Amino acid sequence: MPQNQYDVTADLAPEGLAEWQRMVAGEVYEDSHPEIEHKRAEAKKTVRRL
Repeated sequence: MPQNQYDVTADLAPEGLAEWQRMVAGEVYEDSHPEIEHKRAEAKKTVRRL
């Protein structure tokens, strides 16, 4: 099945996905989780390009 290019969670491991889901739900999450940090860095790069 082709991956949706807009699904930012498609490449997250189950632990990272759980943290992501907590974050978007407004719950307490591990801000320093490596996958969350990686997504934050990707977002910063995208904003700088724009």
